[in-house]
Amino acid sequence: MDPDLLLEMLSDPETAATLAQMGVFADKTKALGQERNLGESMYATPSAQGREVGRTYVASSPLEHIGVAVERTLGARKMNDAMGQQNALISGDANARQKLAAAMAAAMRRSRAAASPISTNIGPTPGDLDVAGAQYANEYGSGD
Repeated sequence: MDPDLLLEMLSDPETAATLAQMGVFADKTKALGQERNLGESMYATPSAQGREVGRTYVASSPLEHIGVAVERTLGARKMNDAMGQQNALISGDANARQKLAAAMAAAMRRSRAAASPISTNIGPTPGDLDVAGAQYANEYGSGD
């Protein structure tokens, strides 16, 4: 990429902010992935089970069952929150990419227009046609 074009794009505060937002995207995605994995591990907590103490079987207490239920609920909530934030981040990243592409296209058009000695106005204008018509009428008559 042309360094001058890159400098022109970065001089626009909105484009620079968009680039910064895209750079942070990977870090945020990684953190949210870790958060989701933690939620999954909490959700996969094994059920409370009784155990044998010595020669006696001791059933699991109701508090153990409640603890497992609370941990699974918190894990499910943590997973859902992380996935929602990831979805919002992904849609925000898509919008940022669209803004960046539009800014790049505009900067490229400006740099090409500034560098090109060729006029983009091709063909006669209505004023040119009026002048040409008047010259023809003067030279050959109006045709009446």
